[in-house]
Parts: sequence; C-alpha cells; structure tokens
Amino acid sequence: MAFCALPAKCTSDDGCASAGSEWGQPKCVAGLCVCTEDAHCADVPNTSRCVAGSCVCVDDDDCPGVPGVDTCVDGACGCASDRACPGEPNFDGTEIVCASK
Repeated sequence: MAFCALPAKCTSDDGCASAGSEWGQPKCVAGLCVCTEDAHCADVPNTSRCVAGSCVCVDDDDCPGVPGVDTCVDGACGCASDRACPGEPNFDGTEIVCASK
C-alpha cells in the first residue's frame, strides 16, 4: 500500500494542523502526524477510514471518478482489470494493462 505521509517530525498537534488538514493526519503521536479516528479522513479524497495512523479506502465506493481506478486494493484505490485503464497506448504495438507494483 502506498500513501502520502508528512515528512516532518512533530512535537504537538499544532504542528500537524499547520501542515494541512487534507492529509487527515492531525494528531502528533510518537513524533509523527497520524490520524486517530475515521473522522480525520473525512476531507481526504478517496479514503473513509483511519487504519494504523493513515487514511485508507476500505471499499470500491471510496474510489469514484478517479481515472484508471475502479476498486480499493489494500487500502489504496487501484485497478481490478484492464477495463479500468483509460486512454490509448502512447506507443504502437503496446497495450495499457492493470498491473500491481
């Protein structure tokens, strides 16, 4: 699973709040900004739950309207099949496929 994390260590909740609520990580715990409840993830796109300090998706309904995405996979929005992949290949003789890292 991949997610964005605030790189700076914190010393208080105020330090996390100044980094921006769009991350959903407003609490300073052990020097890191984390979420501690689902409500912290309310304004974080494509997430609905706080799991282990990070905002994650929990079902496919968390991933609407994102190009190339049609399902929640291990807490992050991703693709379940090649049908989810938009657009045309950039190079002749190639195909766009849904693949995991």
